Amino acid sequence: MRIAIISDIHANLEALQVVINDIKKKQIDAIFCLGDVVGYGEQPVEVIELLKKHKVKCVMGNHDEAFVEKEQSLLFQEERTFNKVSIDRTSMEFIESLPLSISHNNLLFVHGMPPDSNLEYVNYSNPLVLQMSMSEMKESLAFVGHSHQFGIYESFCGYIKNIAFTNEVYQLSEHKTIVNIGSVGFSRDGDPRPAYAIYDDELHAVIKRRVN
Repeated sequence: MRIAIISDIHANLEALQVVINDIKKKQIDAIFCLGDVVGYGEQPVEVIELLKKHKVKCVMGNHDEAFVEKEQSLLFQEERTFNKVSIDRTSMEFIESLPLSISHNNLLFVHGMPPDSNLEYVNYSNPLVLQMSMSEMKESLAFVGHSHQFGIYESFCGYIKNIAFTNEVYQLSEHKTIVNIGSVGFSRDGDPRPAYAIYDDELHAVIKRRVN
């Protein structure tokens, strides 16, 4: 089975379309989205419709949660006011219905940090916090977004190995692992191209994708 994992679209319809078109060429069986469907961009409704069209299973990111909460922090006030002008009730209901995490075939999908945080950052957490997070995981492999960067974190004999995701393919081990998969709509790693990842269960590997 091959699963495409996307994250941090941030209402960037053009970037999502490019990624979806690439996914169609890769013999993908399912698509999961790690949240932050909305925020920053100007086309949240169109993005949500495209996700629904392709039956993408989504979790809730921190921007999604802030978008629907009654009490907003100052950080999200302006963007929510801007985007909500063009969002319909059906789209709001889609965002409101998103779970914090999805467990599927020994895989965990969550926006920020296992097991179900959409606020904490894996890449900014110290090794002890990461080890505690992994110990709470029932699954052996987790995919996270939130940082808009690629990264791999592997639990090994009580320690955390921080592995740079530099090659296109990363061969997974038998140890618990968290994979940070980059961003579709708003890169923060120096490469502006839309990014996503593919998990191939036969190869037991994660494939990094950047799309022109």
